[in-house]
Amino acid sequence: MKGEVVIFEPYTVKKSISGIDAHLRNSIILQRELQCRLLINDIDYTKAQNEQFDCIIVSYSSFHFPFKKVNHIIDNNSNAKIIWITNEYNIGVPIKNAKYITIANYSNQVHKKNVTAFYEVNLNLLFARKPNSLCKKKYDICYYGTFRRDREKYFKQYMKDGMILSTSSKNIKQFISFGCMPRFIDRFSWTFGAETLNLFRYSLYIEDEYTHSNFNNLANRWYEAGFCNAVVFFDSNCKNTILKSEIGEFYDEIKYFIVSTHTELMEKIKQTNLHFENALNTQKRWRIHELSLRNNVIEKIKEIVYA
Repeated sequence: MKGEVVIFEPYTVKKSISGIDAHLRNSIILQRELQCRLLINDIDYTKAQNEQFDCIIVSYSSFHFPFKKVNHIIDNNSNAKIIWITNEYNIGVPIKNAKYITIANYSNQVHKKNVTAFYEVNLNLLFARKPNSLCKKKYDICYYGTFRRDREKYFKQYMKDGMILSTSSKNIKQFISFGCMPRFIDRFSWTFGAETLNLFRYSLYIEDEYTHSNFNNLANRWYEAGFCNAVVFFDSNCKNTILKSEIGEFYDEIKYFIVSTHTELMEKIKQTNLHFENALNTQKRWRIHELSLRNNVIEKIKEIVYA
């Protein structure tokens, strides 16, 4: 099958490339690699209501999705291959009636209804790329992202003095209500080559409690730290994820970058600041196969799409 492929994204308006969410950046990368169309807002879906496609890739899901128009197009393409691609285990499936293939970043098949095949693929590897030029670092440690209830205890644990937290304004009250008192800043810009993360020496890696015992490939923040020359500190509860990931073979070295408390994190930062570039080069060595693995991911997705 080499017919027309289209990607559906759950947005109703165009968003600036500088501040868009990870799954949309993922779809833009995938669009480029597959050389296909990307529908991203209500106008796009309206224009495509009566079009025919050979493969429809539905990316992620959110309340922004124009569900009626999306499912109308799917119903209108009864012979098309339908693929749902997701890097989140806890979101609903936006496909109403059709049978579909799932490509997921996690190993356990959470959504089973109408699934004809399930593929675990490290989707976040799509973010991997050669690092930017090393710029002057202005800040130490950051965490960025939305408020997630399954990370609540870790937010309480680490979002304190010395931590800079980048999030949208709507999330700040939730963080504060759970006792988090970091320095809040606006959402990071992800403008290519000028990402806000470049200004930080360190990024904190925490994960949902669910993920501790249900494997999910390394989060996009691991790969973003790679191209922004940021050293990653891991919360100790991420051990299982680390060991099962592509960097698991380096666990003996990774141990230094594993922390269990805010106090330990701050102490490690002071120590590592004395030899930051050595620490950065150590973590770069763990990434030597990333671009090769990324190519494998792209080929796997193409295989599924065009089979």
